[in-house]
Amino acid sequence: MPDASREHELPRWLWLYFPPLMILVEVGARLAGDGVYRALVRSELGVVELGTVAALVLALVVAVRLFLARQALPARWVGIWMGLFALGALYFAGEEASWGQHYFGWSTPEALAAVNAQQETNIHNIAGVFDQLPRNLLGLGVAVGGIVLPIVRRRRAGAWVPASGELQWLLPTVVCLPTAVLATAVTLPEKLFKVAGSEMPALLDISPGETKEYYFGLFLLLYALSLA
Repeated sequence: MPDASREHELPRWLWLYFPPLMILVEVGARLAGDGVYRALVRSELGVVELGTVAALVLALVVAVRLFLARQALPARWVGIWMGLFALGALYFAGEEASWGQHYFGWSTPEALAAVNAQQETNIHNIAGVFDQLPRNLLGLGVAVGGIVLPIVRRRRAGAWVPASGELQWLLPTVVCLPTAVLATAVTLPEKLFKVAGSEMPALLDISPGETKEYYFGLFLLLYALSLA
């Protein structure tokens, strides 16, 4: 049976109460007016973009520390997984910040600007294989690993944590569930209104794509902290 002491291995405020705050901030900014919303949310230096990068950088730091301590991990391949996880977090964070261009404001090299849809210093705006493919794979991983598997384990074992064993140890636990749900659901209103042919209410128009990326980053951070 899973160790009940690990059922909530992170503070409840962090994994349960903190994740919805970003949506509340965005809705509040909408209520405060378009100017406040654009400055606080839609800017490259807004809370969503900065929050995404911050979560990913922290996830990267935790993953690197786990990789360096890989001798203490359940198996050698788990250390390799943490190394790959760290590389993924680095790529995600770097691309999200255009590798520092959003903060330091350098000009995009002409050769890159010519093929980049946003004329930024990144590669995810060049082709879908660098953007949509990783995004869809991560979205699938978040939905399956963060929602389906914890619920299945709960129904089978009566606990939110995985059983002992190398692979089970690596799976997300309930601390990732609220963020996974938000990451999966945040774009649904936009899609539903689009299918219905209706205009999105201003209060719900809270930059769902960027918000989804924020929750992806937060999911990765909570997952890494859970393993640590």
